[in-house]
Amino acid sequence: MQQQHRTLAWILLISLSFIWGTSFIMIKKSLLFFSPYQLGFLRVTISSLAFLPLSIFYLKSITKKDYLHLFITGFLGVLLSGVLFPIAQNNGVSSSITSVLNATYPIFVMILGLLFFQETINKNQFLGLLLGFLGISFLILFNAKGELKWNYFAIFALLAVLCNAVCAHWIKIYLKNISALGSSSLSIVLLLPLAMVGVFATDTPKVIQSNANVSQGVLFVTYLSIFATALGTWLYTKLLQISSPIFASSVAYLIPIVSIFWGVYDGEILSFWQILGFLAVVSGVYLLNKKKKEIQIIEA
Repeated sequence: MQQQHRTLAWILLISLSFIWGTSFIMIKKSLLFFSPYQLGFLRVTISSLAFLPLSIFYLKSITKKDYLHLFITGFLGVLLSGVLFPIAQNNGVSSSITSVLNATYPIFVMILGLLFFQETINKNQFLGLLLGFLGISFLILFNAKGELKWNYFAIFALLAVLCNAVCAHWIKIYLKNISALGSSSLSIVLLLPLAMVGVFATDTPKVIQSNANVSQGVLFVTYLSIFATALGTWLYTKLLQISSPIFASSVAYLIPIVSIFWGVYDGEILSFWQILGFLAVVSGVYLLNKKKKEIQIIEA
């Protein structure tokens, strides 16, 4: 059984890397048909409908006060970040660079822990933070031609990562008694009324009806909703159940590799400074997570 779980853990890790790494090019393609706000609301609506049958099984395990915390995590980690990433990509930040900025998630989790939760860091982790910030600086200050050109829309991508980092701490504090899959499904389903209002408020149905080629855009959004959000959440939960958090966090290194592959395939170019920024971010994240050398596989 030990070897079976080890094999399954690697299969899940590689699958997640491909699913989430592909999501950034899918955002890029979706933006050819929808605005960032339309994309965000439509993605949440489809994800909510997909999670609706599953969420029913977890309703009995939550209390009334849990609803507010579930809504907050869903709003920050799914809806708001689902709008901020497209805003960045819709304004000159390539899908490749966005994926690398997304890899800074452990850095923001660590910073929030230091500022608000009295967590401590060792020398390696401090060096990891410095490398991470150095990498972020290169990614924001240099464009694909290697020119020193500030792109402040990259800040929107970093704000999306910050939202996800806040969610991580929020779940740890307020939703630790609810299973990961339960909290994930319920936090998204609770957004359904708001997401549907947003769909109609942004004239998304009109866009769908008036564009003869919009079926391609709907397919891209459906991928983001069903695979990146719903299926990705379930696979990551399963990965956490059978492996260690350190092993699961290594998906942060693999996502940008997949995303950069798709970006280059689609004609995106990375400058020397952007590649250097990518390496600095990945190295920083590695040092932040370097607590154990072994991969721990947990028997189910």
